[in-house]
Amino acid sequence: MRRIDMKRIIISLLTLVALIAVTLPVGIPVAMGAGGNQTATNETVIIETDASPLVADFDFSVCYFCSLSAHIKVTFTDESSGGAKPYKSWYWDFGDGSNSTRQKPKYYYTSYGAYNVTLTVTDRADNVASKTETVTIGAATNIKSVELDSGVLVLPAANTSVAAPSAWPTAWTGLDTDDDGRCETFRNVFDTDGDGYALYYVVDSDYIYLRMETMGSPGWPNTGSQGVSRYKWWFNTGGKAAYVHGTTVEDAEFLLILEDRTDTSDVDGSRDLLGELTFMDDLTNIGFAKRWNKGGSGAYITGTPDNGDPSSLWKRELGDGTAGTGGPQEVMIGEIGYRIDDAATGGYFVDMYVSRAALGNPSSLCIIWATDNQNPNLDQAPNCDRPEETYCIMLGKDYGDAPDPTYPTLLASDGARHDVGELYLGADIDAELDGQPNSDATGDDDSYIDDEDGVVFTALIKGQSADVAVTASDAGYLDAWVDFNADGDWGDGGEQIFISESLSAGPNDLSFDVPFSATAGQTFARFRFSSAGGLSYDGLADDGEVEDYMVEIEGCTLTVNLTGDTSFCEGSNTTITAIVTGGTPDYIYDWSASTAPGTDNLDGTFTAIDSGTVEVTVTDANNCTGTDSVTVTVNENPEASADNNGPVCEGATLTLTGGPDGMDTYAWTGPNSFTSSEQSPTVSTDATTAMAGEYTLTVTNSNGCSDEASTTVTVNENPEASADNNGPVCEGATLTLTGGPDGMDTYAWTGPNSFTSSEQSPTVSTDATTAMAGEYTLTVTNSNGCSDEAST
Repeated sequence: MRRIDMKRIIISLLTLVALIAVTLPVGIPVAMGAGGNQTATNETVIIETDASPLVADFDFSVCYFCSLSAHIKVTFTDESSGGAKPYKSWYWDFGDGSNSTRQKPKYYYTSYGAYNVTLTVTDRADNVASKTETVTIGAATNIKSVELDSGVLVLPAANTSVAAPSAWPTAWTGLDTDDDGRCETFRNVFDTDGDGYALYYVVDSDYIYLRMETMGSPGWPNTGSQGVSRYKWWFNTGGKAAYVHGTTVEDAEFLLILEDRTDTSDVDGSRDLLGELTFMDDLTNIGFAKRWNKGGSGAYITGTPDNGDPSSLWKRELGDGTAGTGGPQEVMIGEIGYRIDDAATGGYFVDMYVSRAALGNPSSLCIIWATDNQNPNLDQAPNCDRPEETYCIMLGKDYGDAPDPTYPTLLASDGARHDVGELYLGADIDAELDGQPNSDATGDDDSYIDDEDGVVFTALIKGQSADVAVTASDAGYLDAWVDFNADGDWGDGGEQIFISESLSAGPNDLSFDVPFSATAGQTFARFRFSSAGGLSYDGLADDGEVEDYMVEIEGCTLTVNLTGDTSFCEGSNTTITAIVTGGTPDYIYDWSASTAPGTDNLDGTFTAIDSGTVEVTVTDANNCTGTDSVTVTVNENPEASADNNGPVCEGATLTLTGGPDGMDTYAWTGPNSFTSSEQSPTVSTDATTAMAGEYTLTVTNSNGCSDEASTTVTVNENPEASADNNGPVCEGATLTLTGGPDGMDTYAWTGPNSFTSSEQSPTVSTDATTAMAGEYTLTVTNSNGCSDEAST
């Protein structure tokens, strides 16, 4: 069976591998980094990443004889390493135009050659790596030999001779029919009794019997001067293989070749059966060729075979066919016996038997038969002009390979089994003698043909619908089960996912529901296909096929991630948004906050107005839940201050003072497009009245919170002083000064002889002298303290 690797998601944060999520009981917070906490409410999927880079690599093994319907099987094994696991995809280019997306594909090449095979791997982080390697397919070697021990052929597998059956069968099953599309000439020649069959077989628990109808007189397969029939058997025994018509035949351990022909050099009336028992590993026949004579005058073997007793076999001469060489002797050729029979239904037959046990209990038998003196070729296509035909009989049944005794797989457990025929799943079917259970339901893949190819799953997710593609060889009915609760059986309610579901030939797209109550993890599925339907997960079916798979049920895939600003300033708020991934809409949002409540929005957003923890639990339509939380913080605003050195008079220096200290930024604005990023800037060293007005400071702290303050600047106009006198005057006259403008707070005159006066227009003297001549200066100061001076 084929393993269906669903999703095992693993991501890494440490130098090699570290876990960022673990399986926790419901409600336990799991740290998820800067995004906050998530709470595991269902099975948490582990995520792992290898810190090393993704490297593509693969190995392969060649099986030359592993299919009844194709040539050389090569099993490719992905051995890639590194990168983010599990890997998302594999793409195999087999070098002959074919490809596969399986992780461990098995591919059948149809001819020898060197093929450049490329594997391209994509990991969970979408990294891509490729590797190309040349795969050379050539002829197999290591051919076994056959031993003779005291004249008895000893098979290496058994190393023993096995007794003949106690009696020949009395009822035979026809193998060839007139309406099967095979070579008409061939069948018309050999169907001597007109019943529509030329080949017959019987299989019991110990022996395989083959009957070949002949065209000759009683007792012989032919009557002409040239031989008219040859046939070869090959046996599927689990180890080797042979080619039949250019197609590899799975696990043919050895081949028996018998030829019936007339040899005119022999004594009159003799017929030869030339036998060759060959171990097969290739197209080369080796081993044992002997001449078996019917008897007659001078014949090597005398006597008449007893048609009722298989132990009374024809005598075989083990020499080279020359009279007198070794003398006649009766020999069991290992586990093979034959007879010539003309007693059944008036026809003429050659009957043979072989022991199943001595052959390792083969699961199939094929017969290749040629006529008109043609050699049965193992490596050529059928030719109706020769003619030549091949027939195959399945000796076992198709079994499953789920673990046993957990599930009923072995015959002793009444395991599911099907008689093998033309009705099956996928592209192929094989037969086994018993179930092939192993831990991952791949036992049948490795033991026989990899025929478990009829079912392809999509992801199986709790609470969701899953798609499955089922390919059928013909119309029929499907019964299938999944052990949803992983308790080791398929008998619980709801575990049969298809009940006699009608399938048509070719691909069938189906779907089924994975219950929310299913247990996440690995479990097993069984698919049974038949013409009648109504099957249980155990027991025998008359036709069809059973395929077992290990599958993985994923837990709820709904995840929640809260986004938005988690830090804001006093007087504002923040909006937190829930981003939901996976699950099935519609979603229900359950918000909570540890401090003052905010605004709970049904569309997946939450407006927070205070510090604390904001948490949301999202529930989807299948009751899958996901939780995330974040901590929001309200930061204090700074307290801005602004001042200036005014009022100032025109021409003075104007400065601003800002606070508090230690802010990230200061931003001043004022009249005349004034700006400054200094905390306490100088506006001008020559102030003008245009600089008067409001100056505003905005301060921003390290949390991004801001405040602003303003200060008003006053720039006062200076007065315009004037000074005059009544001179020139003569000595002894009155000397007066005149000052302006009127209305000043103060007037301050200075002049010669230390003259001073605070009057606007003082009298210097009523008796002027020449010593009073000179410059007199007036300084006037208005009510704003602004001054000017003039001289006379």
